[in-house]
Amino acid sequence: NQGGKTTSSNLAPLCRYHHRVKTFGGWTYHRTSRTGFLWTTPKGKTHPVVFDDHRRRRTR
Repeated sequence: NQGGKTTSSNLAPLCRYHHRVKTFGGWTYHRTSRTGFLWTTPKGKTHPVVFDDHRRRRTR
């Protein structure tokens, strides 16, 4: 167990690069809203990231 139960509220669709940064690079993130995340570097610096709806386009 590494941080608790997996639920839809704590999942994030990460690309390969960001998944590897999180898994192997020591970065962490916390969801701050439906489209917002707060990433933290291994040294403790934080980077807020918010994805706007216009960036989340679906292709059919």
